[in-house]
Amino acid sequence: MCTYVYRNDLNSLKLLHKQKVNMHSSDQNFRSPLHLGASGGYMNTTKWLVEEAKVNVNLVDNFGGTPLYDALINGHFHLLSYLYSHGARLPVVKAKELAFYLNAFVYEGNLEAIQCLIACGFNPNTTDYDGRNALHIAVITNQYDIVHYLVEESTVWLDISDHFHRTAIHYAFRLNDLTIANYLLSKIETDPIPHNLSKD
Repeated sequence: MCTYVYRNDLNSLKLLHKQKVNMHSSDQNFRSPLHLGASGGYMNTTKWLVEEAKVNVNLVDNFGGTPLYDALINGHFHLLSYLYSHGARLPVVKAKELAFYLNAFVYEGNLEAIQCLIACGFNPNTTDYDGRNALHIAVITNQYDIVHYLVEESTVWLDISDHFHRTAIHYAFRLNDLTIANYLLSKIETDPIPHNLSKD
């Protein structure tokens, strides 16, 4: 089954299904046909496995990955909303790695990828190995459009301190252009939720 999916050979896969082969099987690494379909970006095969074969969309392989995670890290964003809408979720054990990916997308200025990852249920407040969340990186790289998206359309927090005891607004005041700093200040002043920010 996994070989057929790897080759994107849906017809052979359907023949196995007609022969009553167990479509819920996985290989020695607990990678299911759906893992491989998601990794390869094969929409038709993925849809068939989910809708017709009714495979487990959240099977975790020996590497801690789920099909949704595999689609993401292989850049197959066209599969993300489909898998998520059919119950697929990102693995909790990969939170730090996913934070790294989110922050990399911010560095690249890839708003579409950022939106996809957050739409798949990833918490934008999850920090990377330096204790920085996506807002830290968006500020440091002076990307107002991404800062605006994170603040207005996601559940990002403004008062997370990184391992250097700096919040996003601290970094905003280091920029030559204070547009982001003034924007964040205005959000803090109008936000009814208290933030753990010093007056400085």
